Amino acid sequence: MQSTIHFILTINWFATCKPLCVKYVCISLLAIVMVNSAFAQENQWEPKKETDNLSVYYRDVPDSKLKELKVSTTFRANLSTIVAVLRDVPAYPLWIYGCEAAEVVERKDNANYIYAQMDFPWPLSDRDYYAKATLHQDSQTKQVTSYLVALPTYSSEKEDFVRIPKMEVTWIFTPLDKNTVQLDYLLSSDPGGALPSWLVNMFLDKGPTKSLARFREMLQLDKYKNQNFAIIQN
Repeated sequence: MQSTIHFILTINWFATCKPLCVKYVCISLLAIVMVNSAFAQENQWEPKKETDNLSVYYRDVPDSKLKELKVSTTFRANLSTIVAVLRDVPAYPLWIYGCEAAEVVERKDNANYIYAQMDFPWPLSDRDYYAKATLHQDSQTKQVTSYLVALPTYSSEKEDFVRIPKMEVTWIFTPLDKNTVQLDYLLSSDPGGALPSWLVNMFLDKGPTKSLARFREMLQLDKYKNQNFAIIQN
């Protein structure tokens, strides 16, 4: 109803405008459309490689030299098994590339607050991060979304570690059938420190692709297969 009213008001306004005014408005609207179209094209995902049943994509980020990453794949597992692995935070070192330790430091409002330490190759300093992790399932599609965002000021920085200032990780699990799930993994991050952007971009997919290959193996462990969660429908 509101959109219809806005449309009518817009038509009436055009009717009262002088031709020159209408011309300038049309030119302005055309410019906006062209800018938005160019922006969308510049930020499309570009395929990088296929490896270990994983499809890897990069895309540019506005006002940043660091790229975003997307990895797509499928798993033979149900949603409860997948969530069981994701929620087992102390087991992160078993499959997350470079993770030396991880723990849940707080649970609040259906969110886990996580602290983790990451091993970086010498001579680089090791990294650590605090993050908030949430999980949601769409009641209609059964799609599960896990979202993790870094909280660099959650607690004071620790000696011998560089605090990761930015990290957003989104896992989108879409069930294809009862035991097949498609994953779209999205990563936008800045490891901090003095690392040049070209070096970060060069190795952006290394950790995630290795981690997802190990995640696939974790899904086969019996300890995760028989778990059920009240918040998850398979």
